[in-house]
Amino acid sequence: AELNNETLAWVVVERVYDYVDIYNGPEAFAATLSVLTPGQRALLAVHWLRSEVSNGGFSQFFYNDTAVVCSEAITGLDLLSAPEVAALLRRACQLFPGGVPPQLRADREAFLDGLPDGKLEAHLDSLNELFYAELPGLYQHAAEYIRSHPSEFAIIGAA
Repeated sequence: AELNNETLAWVVVERVYDYVDIYNGPEAFAATLSVLTPGQRALLAVHWLRSEVSNGGFSQFFYNDTAVVCSEAITGLDLLSAPEVAALLRRACQLFPGGVPPQLRADREAFLDGLPDGKLEAHLDSLNELFYAELPGLYQHAAEYIRSHPSEFAIIGAA
């Protein structure tokens, strides 16, 4: 039996999930991410984005260590042919100067904590709702990419 889209995406992500280090700064993240294929990178970054936004909105994503994957998630969404979701993430990032969240968690937290009361919610609440509406399609894009690029996932996690 063929796996459903969400399960297929998780099977691929699970194999590299513990290998990539998002908790020890951008250098550790980049070094551990560098051994993955473009598809693996895309699916892992999109998984972290989806997990955090689904659990607590874009605010949770930006406040947590996972936001180190932000630019990788945008690249990944483009690779997975999910321009609608990539556009939502780009819009969420407009909260930050130049549309780019700081790589270091402490710098992101300091910036977000310094925003005027209500600005964070005003900017992100509608984007959260739009993101949730895109989730089923996001899994479909991921599954289509996996099925059409099997060689990128043949040696997953063989590090």
